Amino acid sequence: MADQRIEKWQRWLDKPIKNGVITLHHHRQIWREIGDIIKENGNLPDSVFWQYHRDLYGITQAIAIRRQADLHPDVASLAKLLMELRDNPERVTPALWLNLWDGPDDAAYARRQWDKEYGGEVGNHLDPAMPAADYGELIAAAASVKDCVDKHVAHADQRPVAADATVTFEQIDSAIDVLGKLFRRYYALFTAADMYTLEPIIQHDWKAIFRVQWLPDRVMPESMRLADGRVAKAKG
Repeated sequence: MADQRIEKWQRWLDKPIKNGVITLHHHRQIWREIGDIIKENGNLPDSVFWQYHRDLYGITQAIAIRRQADLHPDVASLAKLLMELRDNPERVTPALWLNLWDGPDDAAYARRQWDKEYGGEVGNHLDPAMPAADYGELIAAAASVKDCVDKHVAHADQRPVAADATVTFEQIDSAIDVLGKLFRRYYALFTAADMYTLEPIIQHDWKAIFRVQWLPDRVMPESMRLADGRVAKAKG
């Protein structure tokens, strides 16, 4: 008889968790490549667009990180999966893992991998210390991001924004790295497949849009010109 809890975990990993983690990596992939384009064109003018660009990336990534650290009873998140594995380790057995390997020559390798990655000090089922440690790592990596989203994005905290309430791009990067590492580990546990890269291969030249002029040349409004003919910087 199929274990409904195992089927649920497999469904979580293959759909909402995988989609969320890959989207995080894909958005970072685009963000970094746009950053390279900007660096290679140092004469780009000042614009309020740059703040919009940073805010859009930072907020959407922070929300997506928070989603994977959410422990609400109704969610399917990576943190929730690790918590349930920690509390129900006996459901994940070596037999479950070994049955994922087809070839006769795979058995010895699969057994070694089980002992190294999942069996730990227990052996006959998942060592709960492993998902417990991974759960702790995820919560710690996402803590500052989640706190900022909870207080200043999802809700408007009535208290003044503290100086340390903002989240840096480095913290977002670190959280994405941890989520990617842990997702790969537990996706492999339930599929015996390692997702070596979480950045999708883009099938078209997405940078082509930057090789064409977006706006026609036009005369700058007089209100934007200084007395000596230079263009005034837009405020904001």
